[in-house]
Amino acid sequence: IAAAIEYPEDAREYGWEGTVKVSLTILKNGMLASSVLKESSGHEILDEAALQIVQELAPYPDFSSESDLQELNVTVPIVFSLDRED
Repeated sequence: IAAAIEYPEDAREYGWEGTVKVSLTILKNGMLASSVLKESSGHEILDEAALQIVQELAPYPDFSSESDLQELNVTVPIVFSLDRED
């Protein structure tokens, strides 16, 4: 997810930074059952960019055939920092 994030141009121009926490439910077959904004960065444009990328990256890798898990619930922090840009 981190490698796929692109800093929104408008946010960069205004110098906006923040951390978005996204709650994901991933099914055993890697399909994304849900993605919900758990904690806002304080900037709607960053929040929307984070949700968009986690949805676009689906499906995720399947769970191991040895795993009994049917779904995985995880909260992912996505950090938008101008200091961390390449």
